[in-house]
Amino acid sequence: MDTKKRKAGLFLLLAACPLTGIFYQVNSPRRFVFAEIILLAAVCLAAFFMWKKGYEEAGIFLLFGVGFLLRACYILYTPTWVRQHDVIGFGTGFGQAGLIEYYYENRQLIDFDPRTLWGFFQPPLHHILAAVWLKLNTLLKVSYNHACENVQALTLIYSTLVTVYAYRIMKEFQLSGRALVSGLCLVAMHPCFILMAGSINNDMLCILLQVMAVYYLIRWYREPKFSTIAILAVCVGGSMMAKLSGGLIAPAMAFVFLYRLIKDRGNFWKLFGQYVLFGILCIPLGLFFPVRNLILFDVPLNYTPGVGEPVGAYSVLRRLFDIRTDIPYTHMIVNGCEYDEYNIPLALLKTSLFGEYDFRQTVGIAMPFAWALLISGAVLAVLSLIGMIYVLKKKDTAMTFPMKAFFALYYAVSVLFYLNFCFSMPYFSSQDFRYIAHILVIMGLFFGLFYKECIKKRWMKNIMTGMLVVFSISSAAVYILIGLYQWK
Repeated sequence: MDTKKRKAGLFLLLAACPLTGIFYQVNSPRRFVFAEIILLAAVCLAAFFMWKKGYEEAGIFLLFGVGFLLRACYILYTPTWVRQHDVIGFGTGFGQAGLIEYYYENRQLIDFDPRTLWGFFQPPLHHILAAVWLKLNTLLKVSYNHACENVQALTLIYSTLVTVYAYRIMKEFQLSGRALVSGLCLVAMHPCFILMAGSINNDMLCILLQVMAVYYLIRWYREPKFSTIAILAVCVGGSMMAKLSGGLIAPAMAFVFLYRLIKDRGNFWKLFGQYVLFGILCIPLGLFFPVRNLILFDVPLNYTPGVGEPVGAYSVLRRLFDIRTDIPYTHMIVNGCEYDEYNIPLALLKTSLFGEYDFRQTVGIAMPFAWALLISGAVLAVLSLIGMIYVLKKKDTAMTFPMKAFFALYYAVSVLFYLNFCFSMPYFSSQDFRYIAHILVIMGLFFGLFYKECIKKRWMKNIMTGMLVVFSISSAAVYILIGLYQWK
């Protein structure tokens, strides 16, 4: 049996326990958290024995195994009404859970103004898939309430696949060994994707399809094929069909299309035909729902209702530069803080690590790990940005000019979109990192490339490795402790 089959078999064996807990009724989530800890130890032990065959193989297996188990562990102790965004809850008739139930019961697109029910304005892809999954569960005699909980199995799969495609993207740029493991670690162990694995709204599917689009764009640019651009079109259109912000990749992708056309003018008609195919597939998928709502119900194409605690009373300077904080979690008046988190850089960092939540009252013992996670997360974010600037400026790297331009433009458009959203919709929830969580894959890629470029700077590599170790341990500790104390 070859190495890939052995690793796949071991991974499926490790996944069996949490997947069983997800699919069948879990009477003691805390017991499953303990089981997850045992499985985490087993993954580490397996990686230790694999070390002799190579650092990369052991490291990748460790990251995939631990990353998956932390996500599975999280959804086992997190009900669908806890730490969600715009979900509200099943049985309420509104929110994104209500939208899933609407498709489950009616098997058709909404036939009324979506603004009349909270959350119904969202594009339908994720909710339709969740409704189909809900129906499959009930056909298999799973109780309806637990079938609703099982919707988290979909977001678990989406979150895990982001790590898979991040790995594939990094391999496209010849990352290997410690550089590959370092870059992938930032994605696999990041709390953002742990939290989003349990969030049953449409964010995680949108992010997955964007990341897949990045991978297939790289493949297409290197070898333009009709089949590859068709997959790319479905990914982009599907991402927008999950959430309109999936279109953030469009400007950077348009640049790559144009650059390729100019560079390869001899194949103009072949490329033009591929672009036509892309448009035929992508545009209807991505825009049919908002255009339909505009025509039928006069809903603006970019309609987004305001939600959350307003923070617009603070000046622009304070929202950008007042980065004082006395807790690692986000400030919220409802949690006993004197104000709602208004500083955008702090909110961006904190929500990426802890969401919009404060765990001081429920998991006080996690505070030292939370501080370590905040500090290491901030350092890694800065190092990733430095790495991006360094790699983009350096000429002789594994990344060619069009790919550099693509990632730079994609990153810039995403950040500008986020800042515009924060100021045009000045609410606490508008600052959540989940709106641009796809940039984590870009950060991981450039972190790995920078690590590779620092081969002669041992002190820098030691700092990067040390921060990753602290970050990973703190991330695992915080989200395991939450499970143990939530169900004690």
